[in-house]
Amino acid sequence: MQTIKLDTARARDVRRFVRFPFDLYRGCAQWVPPLVPGAKAMLDRHKHPFYAHSEADFFLVEQRGRTLGRIAAIHNRRYNQFTGSSEAFFGFFDAVDDTDVSRALFDAALTWARERNLTTIKGPRALIGADASGVLVKGFEHRPALNVPYNHPYYDRLVVDSGLTKDTDHLSGYFAGDHEVPDRVFRIADKVMARRGYRVKVFEDKEEMRAWVPRVREIYRRSFGGNHSFYPPTEAEMEAMADTIIGVTRPGMIKLVLQDDELIGFA
Repeated sequence: MQTIKLDTARARDVRRFVRFPFDLYRGCAQWVPPLVPGAKAMLDRHKHPFYAHSEADFFLVEQRGRTLGRIAAIHNRRYNQFTGSSEAFFGFFDAVDDTDVSRALFDAALTWARERNLTTIKGPRALIGADASGVLVKGFEHRPALNVPYNHPYYDRLVVDSGLTKDTDHLSGYFAGDHEVPDRVFRIADKVMARRGYRVKVFEDKEEMRAWVPRVREIYRRSFGGNHSFYPPTEAEMEAMADTIIGVTRPGMIKLVLQDDELIGFA
């Protein structure tokens, strides 16, 4: 078994890293595969906006030509400058159910962090703060929603075995497709909207959505500024986040709430 640091300038190395989850989750009904071009873009140091201010390296563990696990070691300088910390992140963690494999992966990430004098490592995190992060520990029977991670149930055990402890919990709610919101909720919402001058903006097409990105960017920063994992994304990172959402959704599913002409919320 060997740990390999990838050369992201080589298409073959990028393909091996991106394709591994497709093999690992083959036959898993709940797993939702990423869009391959988007997954490859994460490793493109010339185009992805993260690399304008920070760095990351990518590792595989292999045995006799078979990939057994992958991980990324991430130094988000913008996050550390904003928070006054010296943390590394790990991300893109996927592995077979084997502690030797997970230990080798985390050893590679920890060694990488120590070489940069980073004192703590947290994760899983993505390159951009708003992308899916964390390890799923409950709810494996559900298919994940946008930006909700999905992984095999043994992942938490592998992470803990490597010496990491839980940082925090994130909770997601679930409504079945036939759920009906009580009429009382609609009546209250109508009264609040009338009293406070709120209105809901619905989009007709994706070009109209793009025109609102600068205003959504500002409300995003104001809304998430107190989040413990927040750092101000760059303009290019916000554009990348918007491209992802606009690319996979229908315009009518995005809602904005305005008070007079001021944007105060989105969903």
